Amino acid sequence: MGRRPPGLSVRLLLASEILIQCFGAEVSSGAVAPNRASEGESPLSAPLPADENSLIFSPGLIVGPGAADGATVPTTSLILAVTVNGMDKGLHQFAEIGDELWTDVQTLVNIGIGSPPGVTGAVSLTRMAGVSVNYNVSEQRVALIVQPHLLTGPATILNAGYRERPVTQKAAGLLFNYDVSANIYRGDTSLSALTGLRYFNGNHVLESTAILRTDSGRGYGGEGVTRLDSRWSYSIPEKRFTVTLGDTLTAPSRWTRTTRMGGIQFGTNNRLQPYLVTAPLPSFIGSATLPSKVDLLVNGIRRFQGDVPAGPFDLSLGATRINGAGNAQVVLTDVSGRITTLDFSIYDTPLLLRQGLADWSVEAGAVREDYGLRYFAYDDDIFGSANIRYGLTNWFTAEAHGEVANGYGNGGAGGALLLGSLGVLSGAAAVSRSHGRTGHVLQGGYSWTNGIIRIGGEIARASHDYTDLAGRHGADYPRERDVAYAGYTNPRLGSFSLNYVNQRYPGNDRFRYVALGWQKPLSRQWWVRLRAQRELAGEKRTGFLVTLSWAPGNGTNFGASVQTDDRRTIGNVYARRSAPLEGGIGWYANGWTDGDEAGGFGQIDYRSAHGEGTLGATVRDDTVSGFAAWRGSMVFMDGGLYAARPIQDSFALVSTSGVEDVPILLYNREFGRTNAEGRLLVTGLNAYQRNDLAIDTTNLPPTMSVTTTQQQAVPADRAGVRLEFDIRQSRAMLVTLTDRRGGPVPVGTQARYADTPSSVFVAGFDGQIFIEDARPGALLDVMLPDGRCTVRLPSHLPPDRAGRTGTLTCQ
Repeated sequence: MGRRPPGLSVRLLLASEILIQCFGAEVSSGAVAPNRASEGESPLSAPLPADENSLIFSPGLIVGPGAADGATVPTTSLILAVTVNGMDKGLHQFAEIGDELWTDVQTLVNIGIGSPPGVTGAVSLTRMAGVSVNYNVSEQRVALIVQPHLLTGPATILNAGYRERPVTQKAAGLLFNYDVSANIYRGDTSLSALTGLRYFNGNHVLESTAILRTDSGRGYGGEGVTRLDSRWSYSIPEKRFTVTLGDTLTAPSRWTRTTRMGGIQFGTNNRLQPYLVTAPLPSFIGSATLPSKVDLLVNGIRRFQGDVPAGPFDLSLGATRINGAGNAQVVLTDVSGRITTLDFSIYDTPLLLRQGLADWSVEAGAVREDYGLRYFAYDDDIFGSANIRYGLTNWFTAEAHGEVANGYGNGGAGGALLLGSLGVLSGAAAVSRSHGRTGHVLQGGYSWTNGIIRIGGEIARASHDYTDLAGRHGADYPRERDVAYAGYTNPRLGSFSLNYVNQRYPGNDRFRYVALGWQKPLSRQWWVRLRAQRELAGEKRTGFLVTLSWAPGNGTNFGASVQTDDRRTIGNVYARRSAPLEGGIGWYANGWTDGDEAGGFGQIDYRSAHGEGTLGATVRDDTVSGFAAWRGSMVFMDGGLYAARPIQDSFALVSTSGVEDVPILLYNREFGRTNAEGRLLVTGLNAYQRNDLAIDTTNLPPTMSVTTTQQQAVPADRAGVRLEFDIRQSRAMLVTLTDRRGGPVPVGTQARYADTPSSVFVAGFDGQIFIEDARPGALLDVMLPDGRCTVRLPSHLPPDRAGRTGTLTCQ
């Protein structure tokens, strides 16, 4: 995100030098003449009386400033309604002394005006520089127009880019994920199941995953049960903090790689506050003389519009992300119609953190070995590591990382520097020592983009003896790594890309290539992509790839591609239709040729509210293989057991008060329908975010009443919440009463339950009586002008008439 110029702000000269001769009603006879001064004296810079502190507010005649020795000056104490630059400031005390309006310093503070330097007592507003006074005697009102530099109120914060963090809805439950598959290949059958058991309670999560395998004899992957990960975690969303005990991944840096470990890890977790913008937010600071409307445009698109009172304001770019260089324009329109426009260059990048914001992690434990192969395998040595990124300023973010173990150490530092609108420069240096050998690594990079053109690259060089924690456990560290890229996007010509990669691992041949790509939408349904690649090392092969895709709609798309190089040509065609979100059938078919070989693949997908299934087969020459899989979850929550689709993140248990077959909408798309108990598990929600859920009431009978049709679910990480949509059978009745002669009862006729005299219902026009909480089959007493009669309500509510029971005759 772009940095501010000196002072971390872009100073806007939006203060208008406005001199308003008559603001509001005309000054009445006998009123204070605003800004009156003697001949040759500036009305806004008249000197204050030397003895202003002697002023006493009281009615009558007092000795005041400017009076001759022993003379008296007429004074009147006033309570006036005050406006400052059009903003209402309430009632305050003033004094009219001669033809001047006076007040004290505390009143100036209360109405948001700075007092003259050194003045602690009374001040003549009429003589005060930068203040225009309009005193209306008849309305006992004074309107002040004050230059912005005299206003003392706090700056108005606009478009801060901060959305109030939603309150997490907490619940407890148990969840079991499973993915069971069977594979058949050349007569051999293998079964496997990936399972995960999870207990959640608010911000606590305890989970364990495992894989089960059986084999008919060929030994693909082994047999038995292998534990994968087991861990407990606890999060504090308001502090962006998570602690984890068990199996996890180390935090990487620019010069080290992530590693599987078992132990403890704690630190920053930005997923806990997904609405927090961590990148620097440019802001535009200015002042408005009069209440105004502010518009912020970024690259010609309005990103914010709001009102600002008179005085200073701070307009932030907000959560707007432009990814690179851009232009911002601030337009200020005051109440008089005057427009002020200012343009500025900005730069947005995720490589920087806001000033004062930190992102850190600390971990200690043992490196995990043979993951997925052995149940419990950890290195004997205990290690510790720490990583931190910190926004020193809005234009420089520093980074440091360290790792230690028995006979091993690694430490380094780096950072990212914003070069104004010229791009971002990054770099890092680190040193390692392992088995008595010392190595080092140096990295440097640069990137710039404006949304149309993008260029960048990175260079890294590591000495022969440099290593990191992953390298100590068998993952070789690259000795050279160079990446360069350039791109250009044009709505008419398409998108062009140029990439260069050079990488070398110890003991392996150098891998180096350059690639040129182009892609363009030919219409809303057709896309074409081209890619040419040339290897610059090894066999130095040249290859080409052409892809054409067509998406006619309804979730169906088709495509064809041809890939060729110096040795082979591969052709491929495919067709796909995804299973709909609300449930149903999807499919995928693919065929290819590779020289003299040919083959095909096809599968059918089925999605329901209780899980997802896949059935597929592959044909290659004379060999046929097939597989079948079913994925889903079982959730025990709120006293019930529910089958659902696989749950990787968070979910919601939606209840419709026992009403079945009610469509549940997730972001305005139908996800599924409630079961016979009026419940549905909605999966795929985002933790700590506002997930919009709603019910479709279109097909509900008119006798049903709904309190609300929309709610937001805010689940914790990998946890569930419960949402209740209150749907009830309406018990309201609209009864038309007639007397014994068949005419409607008179307006105002009272009726009541025979067993509850305190309940009173009054008849309206045409004898209609509305009973909000009706008792089907109850007896009503009706008080007619000529006596009492009774009528019995229907024993049930008509399901299709919204409580309208028709005409009842009072007997």
